[in-house]
Amino acid sequence: MTVAYGYEHGLRTTLTAVMQSSGDNQVTTYFYGTTAGTPSAMAISTGHLLRAVRYPDSTNTATDTGDIDSDASDVVSYAYNAQGQELYKKDEADLRAAQALARWNLRDRVRAAGLHRAPGGSGACAHRTTASLGAPRPPRAPRARG
Repeated sequence: MTVAYGYEHGLRTTLTAVMQSSGDNQVTTYFYGTTAGTPSAMAISTGHLLRAVRYPDSTNTATDTGDIDSDASDVVSYAYNAQGQELYKKDEADLRAAQALARWNLRDRVRAAGLHRAPGGSGACAHRTTASLGAPRPPRAPRARG
């Protein structure tokens, strides 16, 4: 068996397992390009993000991304947020792997903001790290009452 790759605009579009008998070749097809709102979770329109993968055993007959947008059955499909980060990945059985991705994205947002659990604490309080704010502020002088 030999493996052949197809490319278009620098993106892998096919991976073909070339068998002894050419009628037995198995082709995996990669579809690129996203349209905001299709599916509804998609928040970005671009031509370079992976939209779907159709494996050789798929019953889906899509030939382009437009076909995937109207019928994403029996393919692995993806949705992205406005920053191009993967929101979810849907498998051939229509099961979405979104929760783990959502937790990961939330954790990264919290870390990027400098919020985290207090060391050794219960996690009930969060604070900003000095790295995210620069040098710590000096304590304030007490106010005179009068």
